[in-house]
Amino acid sequence: CADTITDSIRVSDPVARVTIDTSQGCGPLTIHFSGDSSSSDFRIKSYYWSFRDGSVSHDSATSHVFKNGGYYPVRFVVYDSLDCSAQKVVPIRVYRPTTEIIPDDTTLCIGDTLHLHAENMSYTYHWDFGNGHTDSTDSVSMVYTQDTVFPVQLIATDGHGCNDTVYQHVYVQDVDVLFGVTDSVIDCYVTIPLSSAYIENKT
Repeated sequence: CADTITDSIRVSDPVARVTIDTSQGCGPLTIHFSGDSSSSDFRIKSYYWSFRDGSVSHDSATSHVFKNGGYYPVRFVVYDSLDCSAQKVVPIRVYRPTTEIIPDDTTLCIGDTLHLHAENMSYTYHWDFGNGHTDSTDSVSMVYTQDTVFPVQLIATDGHGCNDTVYQHVYVQDVDVLFGVTDSVIDCYVTIPLSSAYIENKT
């Protein structure tokens, strides 16, 4: 005797799919992510995003801001009702130059020369000295003729057109004249010696 039993077996084989509005740009960079699965036989139970900067999301569609420059292999994982999973890795590249103003001194007297240097010499630069003068080299100098506070601005641009802007305040003081017995400069006070003939005439 023989008997035949026929049954069907459904196999889940989800495939993760991701759409994004951009894959690279200047930081801070906001990217909109949308994820789903090609599996239509089984209900999708959960989603998981790992943005590789310490942040995660469990929404099917989400947005994320990449604050720092670097390479981020973003991972998307989808789970169906059978706990079968599929994942997709999306490479994200964020460009964000960083620079710093390195001053010799930020407190000067009128007529002194200010020397400033940019930290990273691989960028292109635009200096604004706060007095109507500009420059485009990595090491610059400026002589101020007014006693005030000048906000020096430096814009660094990398090869992808991304910018970093930093500021440095420069304090310029006026020069006052004092009468004493030696030639010296103390802060912005110039001490001028009195001659012995001048002292005799006064006595």
